[in-house]
Amino acid sequence: MAEGVAQALYREGAIKSPDVEWISVDEAASSWPPLFGGNGAMVELGLSSNSRTKSTVGRGKEIWRAGFTEQVEAALNSKRQQDSVKRAKSGLAICA
Repeated sequence: MAEGVAQALYREGAIKSPDVEWISVDEAASSWPPLFGGNGAMVELGLSSNSRTKSTVGRGKEIWRAGFTEQVEAALNSKRQQDSVKRAKSGLAICA
């Protein structure tokens, strides 16, 4: 899954390399304090959890992979909009 997300981010130009590296639970917890607050248990639940479905229920691999691109595009567009709003607000504060 991480490789699929990395590939999608790379294609969108959001990261410099599609390579994925392994990090420990403790490293992940300290890397993203706003999300996990340094809590290793939260990292395990949020990043290392497992979900399984019957093959008859699952979507095809190509559709599944395309989902990475769709989700990455949506996340990046949302981030760009948030950044744009922040820049606009900071410009208003300077002018006021």
